[in-house]
Amino acid sequence: MQILQDRVPSDWFGLLHLTASGAELLHQEASVAAQPYLETIHARFVALEAPAHRHVSTHNINFVEEYSSYEYASPAWLAIGVKRTAWLHLSHPAASQTFVLVMMRFEELGQWTPEERTLLEAAARSIEVVLERTGHVQTLERAALTDALTGLGNRRALDMAVDEATKSGQPYTVAIIDLDGMKCVNDTMGHASGDMLLREFAHQLYAPGITAYRLGGDEYALLHLTAAGDADGVLLRLVARASAHVREAGYPASASMGIAGVPHDAPDATSALRTADQRMYAQKRERQAKREVSAVSF
Repeated sequence: MQILQDRVPSDWFGLLHLTASGAELLHQEASVAAQPYLETIHARFVALEAPAHRHVSTHNINFVEEYSSYEYASPAWLAIGVKRTAWLHLSHPAASQTFVLVMMRFEELGQWTPEERTLLEAAARSIEVVLERTGHVQTLERAALTDALTGLGNRRALDMAVDEATKSGQPYTVAIIDLDGMKCVNDTMGHASGDMLLREFAHQLYAPGITAYRLGGDEYALLHLTAAGDADGVLLRLVARASAHVREAGYPASASMGIAGVPHDAPDATSALRTADQRMYAQKRERQAKREVSAVSF
């Protein structure tokens, strides 16, 4: 950006993410002359009027030599001395996103020369490459932290989240969940149905303040950034709802769960996850024993 500023002098330029109602400023450079007017400049982007928004959205490159004659000129920008503007769209792997490079000049700076236009277009292409590489990196990072079958975070994502929560010093609660009946579904209904069960259950594990993860197989985890005790009832109701949903969908399955909190039950994430896992298996054994007694009594 600094190289661009050196080669194509301007009073202000910025990289914007065009949104449905305006634009989000990602980066900016401002001259001494523009510093007192940054609030006025930003206000234009926050609530870009519909006609101007549509014009910027549909015109990929536009060099305005006389801003005062521009159909969608901002009176506030005219008042602070804006004389010339330019914008160039940047392509991005995510077609739903539009990034725009915007520049403006005040009175003392001249028109956009052919050389400057060429340099700006070359700069736009260079920034496109950076955005594309960033997009690929972000895609890879998301894939490395996401369970492909359910779309939930995976074990690595959980480890990172609990480590971050531990470092923050705030209390939090973790739950380990195991689906009971998964083998029966695979054996009697097929593995495709088993995969569908895993997805259906996962899609019910959404609630405010709670993040769900799939650890592998038929095991899940929940993270609630609330102290143990306060979180227990919320987690129990969430898992009960998910279990009821899959049974209503025709899957003979339920869930066992263990809950532990930091620092209430354990001093750190590793201990809390181990405690929650032990409690989950204890509940699983207890439920199995009840089923066996029930079968014998029958």
